Amino acid sequence: MNCYNNAGRFARALSLILIAALFCAVFSAAQAQSISIRNNQKVAFLGDSITHYGWSEPKGYVHLVVDCLAANGVSVVPVPAGVSGNTSQDMLARLDRDVLSKTPDWMTLSCGVNDVWHGDRGVAFAPYMTNISSIVDKARAANVKVIILTATPIMEDLGNDNNKKLAYYNDFLRYLASQKGCILADLNKGMADVISTKTAPGNYATRDGVHMNELGNQVMATGILKAIGLTDEQIAKTIPALPKPVVKISSNLALGKPFVCSDPNQSGWNGLTDGAWSTTAPGCFATGKTDTFPKTVTIDLQQAVSIASVVTATVPASSTKTVELSVSQSPDSDFKVVGSHVFVQNQDEKYTYSFPAVTARYVRLKFADHYAAGIYDPLHVFLTEAEVYAPAPAAAK
Repeated sequence: MNCYNNAGRFARALSLILIAALFCAVFSAAQAQSISIRNNQKVAFLGDSITHYGWSEPKGYVHLVVDCLAANGVSVVPVPAGVSGNTSQDMLARLDRDVLSKTPDWMTLSCGVNDVWHGDRGVAFAPYMTNISSIVDKARAANVKVIILTATPIMEDLGNDNNKKLAYYNDFLRYLASQKGCILADLNKGMADVISTKTAPGNYATRDGVHMNELGNQVMATGILKAIGLTDEQIAKTIPALPKPVVKISSNLALGKPFVCSDPNQSGWNGLTDGAWSTTAPGCFATGKTDTFPKTVTIDLQQAVSIASVVTATVPASSTKTVELSVSQSPDSDFKVVGSHVFVQNQDEKYTYSFPAVTARYVRLKFADHYAAGIYDPLHVFLTEAEVYAPAPAAAK
């Protein structure tokens, strides 16, 4: 009798173990299915010296991507294609030999640093756009899916002239990814977020201001892995969590508040009051592209408050020109104009409208006109954010 009871217990235990194993297998398969890249696919990594070191160094970002995919059940065949000193022109010239002839399923494209950093030996913005578009089009024509990586900063001084110039190149990459249906990994933003956390002078995420150290490689790999669908938990299997960007305490009265645009954007460019200060969707704001000006966007602060300044900024290479600011206590009453500014064409410009304190619930930005050209349709006008502030407290006597 005991033998039968033991056999029954064993059978039940074995059944539970098999069910648990089956569940784990199904769960793991479901997780793998959420990742864009599939098991046994071939992935090419096209780039410059950053990508060269990303493969030649054991803790480089290419190895980190491959190893993390493997830890999550996706084994890929890497095709390293990074060459030191390369610009977009060089990468286009060797695309067939170094990438397409290897018949990859996927290709990451990391290009832009040398085009800007090398100055006269680099590639100007217009031919850069042509070269990158050609690379993407040729890869897609060969049935290679493209993951576009924004170019990482040139030195860790994010406000230097090279990084201001690089912003145009990165805006184009974001635009191209949206137009061509490519996956975008915004590594420039990822690096900027991490660099913002450093507490001492000197390089933090790079060894020389450009080439990645261990942390920088982790930032690049994490950005790519998130872009192709891995979760934080999946990435944490092989890569430590990155330092969190500094969150500044703000009295921005417009943060998270609703707004209405006279020409709404239909493509997700609705980040006017989200606090992101992004230059691309969804954290950036853009109007639609109807050929009707002026256009307006009106923020509802949801209660009447005293305000004395509004801060906003344009996107590099956009057509935003004259922006008039007005305020009101009612959406139907006359709006009082409190400022106007003409933004410089093709420049990442932040501007603060300052005016005598006024009580208002509604803040309206009117786009009176636009520049004729930009990398986007000129009938779209853009703002990266709009912040509204109360008057500064009076100094104690």
